[in-house]
Amino acid sequence: AGVETIRTATKLPARLDASYVVIGTADADVIKAAAGRAGAALPTDYEGYSLASKAADGGALIVLAGKDADGLYHAAHTLRQIASGDHIPAVTIADHPAMPVRGTIEGFYGKPWSMAERAEHIEFLAELKANTYIYSPKDEVYARDKWREAYPAETLKQLGVLVEAANRHHINFVYAISPGPSICYSDPADLEAIRSKFAALRTIGVRSFYVALDDIEYTKWNCAGDEAAFGQSNETAAARAQAKVLNAVQADLAKDGHGSLIMVPTEYYNATVSPYKTTLGKELDPRVVIQWTGTDTVPAAISVADARNATKAFGRKTLLWDNYPVNDYNESAGRLLLAPYARREAGLSTELAGIVSNPMNQEVASRPAVMGVIAFAWNDTGYDAERTWRASARYLAGGDAQTTEALLVFFDTQHLAPTFGNQPWQPQAPRLRALTNRVRDALATDDATERAA
Repeated sequence: AGVETIRTATKLPARLDASYVVIGTADADVIKAAAGRAGAALPTDYEGYSLASKAADGGALIVLAGKDADGLYHAAHTLRQIASGDHIPAVTIADHPAMPVRGTIEGFYGKPWSMAERAEHIEFLAELKANTYIYSPKDEVYARDKWREAYPAETLKQLGVLVEAANRHHINFVYAISPGPSICYSDPADLEAIRSKFAALRTIGVRSFYVALDDIEYTKWNCAGDEAAFGQSNETAAARAQAKVLNAVQADLAKDGHGSLIMVPTEYYNATVSPYKTTLGKELDPRVVIQWTGTDTVPAAISVADARNATKAFGRKTLLWDNYPVNDYNESAGRLLLAPYARREAGLSTELAGIVSNPMNQEVASRPAVMGVIAFAWNDTGYDAERTWRASARYLAGGDAQTTEALLVFFDTQHLAPTFGNQPWQPQAPRLRALTNRVRDALATDDATERAA
């Protein structure tokens, strides 16, 4: 931002005769002292932060205190947002996220994003205080169809650049492999193929991993060895087989200090208890995070009760894979889905490990809905869908009022949130519909004044 002199200090001077910006984590003595002088409480929650600014003596004091490095990063983004020209208002802010995982999963079918689009998306996520990007494009051949094969050196290099950008922006880059269509769960060579693929990704800085077992046949084995190892193919046997492989991968991650594995199950939708869910929940390592898409693949609404039922069915809190605004299915074909992110109940943070949005093949057009997802995940009880939707237009317009209004008009024409049924779960083009209804009513009247208006 143009600052030329930065000092690492152990204490503030008694009198502030200049402007001091004090930055650090809450465990530092100088941060504790500065926060006290600025009247700010120290953050106590992970990724939480405090920001305070006040005039003092002949100068000013601005304090950015993070509970951890991520919280400090969020504080810096808040300072960027509130700073206006040469002025910073006198404020005291204390904030922290409601959900530990917030971001997107590039998990759609069709043309994947380019590396440049992914890099821009990661920067966009960081500005909104998201923390997760899951790399799982369905048509990425080395992650799905050719999952056993090593990445070409150039592709691995490009992914490395992306991972470095994510790490720099405090976004957890999660690499997903989709072996389900062809995996032989009992074959040690297939487990070793997963380990080899993850090891290659570790060399470029990836620290979080994911195994996708969605959209596959789970009542038919891919190899004869699985029947010998797990019995006749059925939902229960599939859950046991999947848990065996996933537990081995989770053990690898824990040994290397890389945290928890994420998986999406074959029954990723609905919250009903089933033999598959019960077996998976019982036999899967409790550290493995399970994804869930809601009461349907593309649900019209998600309630706290729905999520609580999913917790019971899987035996642990789930990470919501929200299939909005993804547009890779027939009911959304050829459309941009630009309605607000809505009909997700306040309080979901008590029953979810977090939310990731599955966006559209069109990265920039996905941002209005994704902004809603991230705002909701940060503060579900205070989320305002309409306000966030308008803020997304202002964000895309770079703050220009005329462009913002033009974007809102365009958003209205694409105000669509379909499901697999015939009726979208949000009204289509509500502003345009209201206008055309008014014109139709006016034309139907004999009142010349009303018709002219």
